Amino acid sequence: MPERLDAFQAQLLEDAIARREQNSYRGVETIGELAEILDGSGGYVYTGWSGDPAVEERIKEETKGTLRCIPGEEFRSAEAPTKCIGGEGDATMEVVWARAY
Repeated sequence: MPERLDAFQAQLLEDAIARREQNSYRGVETIGELAEILDGSGGYVYTGWSGDPAVEERIKEETKGTLRCIPGEEFRSAEAPTKCIGGEGDATMEVVWARAY
C-alpha cells in the first residue's frame, strides 16, 4: 500500500508541475505583451524587472496585473531576463506577474 500512495503522490506532483508550466509564459519583454497575456488566457508571466516601484505601479495601472513573487532558483527561467519589463534599464531580477480573477 505505501508504494501505491508514493506513486499516487508522485503523479499528483508531476501533474501539478505540468499544469503550472502550461499556464506560464517566459521571455515576455514589454508591458504590451504582458497585457495581451493577462487579457487573454491569463497565467503566470515571468519577466525581468529592475526593482523600480514606479514600474510595478505602472504595470498595475496599465494591465491590472500584480507582482506575485520572485521565483526561487529551481523555478527561474533557463535564461535569465536581461531587460526590465518597464523598458528602461536592465533587469536585476526575474519576477512573476499575474492577475486575480
